[in-house]
Amino acid sequence: MLKKSVTQYFGDEEKRKIYDEQVKPSVIKPTFKDLSRDETLAAVKTYHESRLQTLKIALMMIKQKKGSKLVYLECQMAATKAEDELYNATGVEIKDMKYNVKRMNLAENEEYNKIKADFKEKQTAIFKDLPAQVKKVTLMLLNRVYKKKGVKVLANE
Repeated sequence: MLKKSVTQYFGDEEKRKIYDEQVKPSVIKPTFKDLSRDETLAAVKTYHESRLQTLKIALMMIKQKKGSKLVYLECQMAATKAEDELYNATGVEIKDMKYNVKRMNLAENEEYNKIKADFKEKQTAIFKDLPAQVKKVTLMLLNRVYKKKGVKVLANE
């Protein structure tokens, strides 16, 4: 049904012209909030701290031998909560944070790299004494959760 109506609509040149002239330009393009360097760095730090909490939740549930679907759902909720905490603490959304990191080329900034290194160090410390299987399952679940958000689980991977 949908395929038929789309084909009929876009197959008609007059209707297609109306779409191209009136509807297409009105489609909302993503807008980003420009932040200062300090605001962006504060947002990155807050977000990484929230991500560490997500990791701790995942490990706790895996150690309690909860089902993988339950752990995955809990990690998804924790990841969403991390984004909410970022917004509540700094007033910045994750899309704005990522945009400003790229815009200001912070990947080459010493302070930004220090925040990422600190995050990786804390993350490595959490994984340090875990059995290999627990680490593997945790990383697999967190990668699935964060892949949809465009975030790597281990910083600087």
